[in-house]
Amino acid sequence: MKLTHDITAVFGADALTLSEEGAAPVIIAYREHPEIFGHPRFLMADLDKSVALVGKALKELIRAQFTLIAPKIIVSIERPLDGGVADLDKKLLEQIFVKAGARTVVFRDA
Repeated sequence: MKLTHDITAVFGADALTLSEEGAAPVIIAYREHPEIFGHPRFLMADLDKSVALVGKALKELIRAQFTLIAPKIIVSIERPLDGGVADLDKKLLEQIFVKAGARTVVFRDA
């Protein structure tokens, strides 16, 4: 049993990859979810669908392990966006990950 998890979420050029040490990564291809990832300006354009998709991916990633504390998400944004990544984008991502089950969200410079 682990007390907590640290999960890395990398927004790459073609996919969102969620990974944790010792577990197989969960890869979400953008082309499979154009309603979420299809906007050139936003990383995730539909709040409710984003929360559901990320929540499902988090459960898949940590399903085999019991934890007492929700995971900490470390976000790295490598995907190019029109206009770059604004503070508003980061707030939206933080809200999505917390609603999906994260304890905290931190951003790492790409």
